[in-house]
Amino acid sequence: MLECGSYPYQLKQRILGKRGHLSNEAGGRLLNLLLNDHVKVSFLGHLSKENNYPELAYETVKLEIIDNPYTNDIRDFNLRVAERDRTSELITF
Repeated sequence: MLECGSYPYQLKQRILGKRGHLSNEAGGRLLNLLLNDHVKVSFLGHLSKENNYPELAYETVKLEIIDNPYTNDIRDFNLRVAERDRTSELITF
């Protein structure tokens, strides 16, 4: 989506570079590595307004972590997408 988006070429190159942004897949793989029995909730944040969709990010990351032993039942794992224009809900345990 980034490559087809309206961002200028230089910005696209920076985002795609080694110090750029994570793709949904890479974010999911990273979360998969970081999950442990202490992680109770995870928020996906800093999503591009133009080049990504909350539903796509959620589904893509969910597919990357679905077989992780710490997510047990993916329906019960608190994977959330942070909204761009408001504060997320308070999480307490």
